[in-house]
Amino acid sequence: MLLFLVASFETISNALSSFIHLINALIKEVLHFSPPSSGTVRILTINDYLLHSGFHLYKGEQIIILFYNLARDQRY
Repeated sequence: MLLFLVASFETISNALSSFIHLINALIKEVLHFSPPSSGTVRILTINDYLLHSGFHLYKGEQIIILFYNLARDQRY
């Protein structure tokens, strides 16, 4: 009986240790797909200009960065 307990313990520990990297990858993918927070607010410390949209950003303004949109953008 002791032999079965030792053998089963070793088998389970080997199986779990081989799946640790998969569990880590799964957690990262879930957090990427569905972030725990919807976004963040930042206050600009310098004036800036967005080249693609031609939009001016001024020092002291607040911007909202939405994580949900970043997670689904093909560029990121």
